[in-house]
Amino acid sequence: MTARNVRVRVAAAAGAVLGLLGLQLTIGAVPASAEGSQIAFVTASPVQTAFGGNWNVQLSTRFAFQPSVAIPADQATVDVFLSGIEGTFATHLPIQPDGSVYVSQSAATTLPPGEYQMTATLVPVPGSFVEGSQTTTPLVLTITSYAVDAEISIDQGSVADGEPVIEARLSGQFVEATEAVPAGTWAFTVAAKGDTVLEAEVAQDAGNDDVLRYAITEKLDKGVDYTVSASFMPVDALAAGLEVTQPDDVTFHTPDGGLADPVAYPLWLLIVTCLVPLALAIAVVVLTVRIGKSAAPAAVTAPTVEIVNEMPAEWDPFPLQNAAAEPVQPTQVQSPQYPPTQVQPQNPPVPPQETPTERIEPSGWTLSDDPAFPRDPNDPR
Repeated sequence: MTARNVRVRVAAAAGAVLGLLGLQLTIGAVPASAEGSQIAFVTASPVQTAFGGNWNVQLSTRFAFQPSVAIPADQATVDVFLSGIEGTFATHLPIQPDGSVYVSQSAATTLPPGEYQMTATLVPVPGSFVEGSQTTTPLVLTITSYAVDAEISIDQGSVADGEPVIEARLSGQFVEATEAVPAGTWAFTVAAKGDTVLEAEVAQDAGNDDVLRYAITEKLDKGVDYTVSASFMPVDALAAGLEVTQPDDVTFHTPDGGLADPVAYPLWLLIVTCLVPLALAIAVVVLTVRIGKSAAPAAVTAPTVEIVNEMPAEWDPFPLQNAAAEPVQPTQVQSPQYPPTQVQPQNPPVPPQETPTERIEPSGWTLSDDPAFPRDPNDPR
């Protein structure tokens, strides 16, 4: 063997020994390299998402010496903190085999809209050879709110039927992103002429994308303008993340009443209408009684009738010639009036006197010569 070969073999053996010694020193130095553990954000800052949306942030945990080595999962965990949020946002997050750690939106806690500073801390487990460390640069997390537009309208066909129906709708970014409406409560107010007719609260179910309909069952006056006001309030879990645009007021007019429809009659006018005729009737009765007492009716006496017993002096029971008698007018006796009057009887008509004529017999004998008919000495014949 030549001297050159001997030198090559000695150099190779020395290199192998030095390599083994270096590997041993490297392995032995890992537990003592506490200052070499690092944790940093892999996801670029800032992270933006809408309220309730899913977001995910990645971190990396490694030893600092070259070449870098991932921190074993059994040696540490990671805690995450957010500015403005009390306590730990996420705790004991596991380290993946490649040294990565993931943090995302918690299903139990929905972050309200705002801007947050996220930091993370490497927490060694008991007995670990890794010492704790934290991120040097925070990550900015921005949560934006959803826009929700609320609007109402009146079904005009229902107004004509006498039972108006309010139609309420929700639209906007939240409905478009989730394809559902947020849960909450509608508040309706109906007023006319400055007076509130109705106040009602109606629940809006989550996920119901149909129009919410509410019928007004209260008695409404005919021919009156009514104003409907409404507002929508999401449930507490969503209230912080929704910017709700409240609806404008709407007005509807009830149909005018016909002849057959009842007319509103004020109570005071009804009382006056009933009392006035009653008072007039009482006044008439009292006045009639007073007049009757002051002017009592006079006693009704029977009319006096004069009876003529004597016959006229010159009366011929056997008139030869009858003059045309004047028609006798019957005596009219009027019924007594109030106050009664006394009717005076009229004198009975005097029979017309006939001029006696003498009958001349051919022999010159007259009726007066007949002994059966004695002559009246007062008869000028």
